[in-house]
Amino acid sequence: MIFIEVIKYMDNTKKTQYTIITIVVLLLLVVIALTILFIINASQTDSIKVKINQIYLSDYNLKPMGDYFIGSYNNDKISVIINKQGEEVYKSIEDISYNHIYRLKDDNYLIYYQDNNNLNVYIFDGENIKELYQLNDVKNLKPLIYKNSYQEYIVGFVGINDNDTYLYNINDGHIVIIKNALLVGDSVDEDKYYVHSNKYLIMKNNDNLMGAVDYNGYVVIPYQYANIINTYNDSFIIENQKQQYGIISNKNEVIIKPNYKVIDLYENYYLLVNKNNKLAIYSKDYNEIVGFKMKYDSLLDYDLRSSMNSLHLYKAGGRLFIVNNYMEDANKTEYENHNLYIISNGKINETITQLGFDVNNIIYLYDKAYNLKIYDTDFNLLFSVQLNDVEKINNINLVSNNTIQINYTSNDEQEINKYYNQTGEEVNFDQGKLVLRNEEYVAYIKESDGIKSLNIFDNNENLLDSITGQSITVKGNFAVVDKGIYEIVKKEK
Repeated sequence: MIFIEVIKYMDNTKKTQYTIITIVVLLLLVVIALTILFIINASQTDSIKVKINQIYLSDYNLKPMGDYFIGSYNNDKISVIINKQGEEVYKSIEDISYNHIYRLKDDNYLIYYQDNNNLNVYIFDGENIKELYQLNDVKNLKPLIYKNSYQEYIVGFVGINDNDTYLYNINDGHIVIIKNALLVGDSVDEDKYYVHSNKYLIMKNNDNLMGAVDYNGYVVIPYQYANIINTYNDSFIIENQKQQYGIISNKNEVIIKPNYKVIDLYENYYLLVNKNNKLAIYSKDYNEIVGFKMKYDSLLDYDLRSSMNSLHLYKAGGRLFIVNNYMEDANKTEYENHNLYIISNGKINETITQLGFDVNNIIYLYDKAYNLKIYDTDFNLLFSVQLNDVEKINNINLVSNNTIQINYTSNDEQEINKYYNQTGEEVNFDQGKLVLRNEEYVAYIKESDGIKSLNIFDNNENLLDSITGQSITVKGNFAVVDKGIYEIVKKEK
């Protein structure tokens, strides 16, 4: 009997153990399931939701106009103006013709239409369009545009008549005639004059000498220089008759003597080259950041007012990058390599010999054989790759968190796109043309059989929303798709 009782006790003990083990396993499975659900929910919480919302639909032809949209049945006419809420803030009784529309300094818009030699000027203030003035017998008229690194707006019109310059006041059309002198823009453009100052204009007299006048036509810098441009802080870079460069104040006082082969302006910095082909960088207040320790390679004859000079400066990750070979592929110069100077805390931290260099949302450089190195904006090397059959590199972009696009022209003039992940593996990722990128999502336009699609992805390449149409134009977070206006909206979960 005792033996039987022992056997029963052992059987009950095993059953209890099995029961406990089963319960433990079930509990573990529950924990694992809850963990998976938590991870999924956390992932969904971290992801974003972006939708393409229609805010306006009509039978008008639509196009962006700064912070607004123009609707009309005919090109170059205004029937209606729509704001970013999709409201028709202005509707005309009779269509208004226009050639160009420019933002004004006060964020209103100047609209003008030139028919033969007659000029009609209007202003849109966010609610109404009103005619400012009409001018007759205007010749060789061009807009005068103030432009710096952060903004651009119209400040007047300029007409050339024989050897005289006619300045037209932007507000009332009042004319200031500057006799025997022609306006010279601070930068070159065929259709308009760009200036770096809304106080002073650069003029050239009949002796091909340059000086500066204010907007009332009064001479502030005498006609005595071979070349001169405005800077952004009421001073001027000048070139004397010996092809030497310096800086003067708006009172014609010398700030930096004209002893230099080059002085170039980049935002808040000046780059100076001395007679020994050594390069230095100065702040906008003319304080030395790095002295004449960098080598200058002259790929082109330096031109004070040309944007196609070989010298260039970039900023990224708290560093300054100074390079001499800007646009070399386009310029077709024969140099094999140049020095790239990387500067932080007022010191040259690194010098890299290379052929090409650029900064976008990533940094890249390459040599004569198109060995390409890709860096993030903190200048950490991501990967290297060898490109073959390259005529020139056009652009390299980070198109998602994981994917880098390399766009180049081949030797037979074909445009090539290749895609790589951030470890340097080539991947299939042809979403089309990148038209919008921010910290959370990107937008591409892709065309197939005459139909375009606007596709919105998060930065992990998950499709968030899309829309198709025969015509798509993206302006910031807004898109004109055929006859509708759409807003790309981030929504809360």
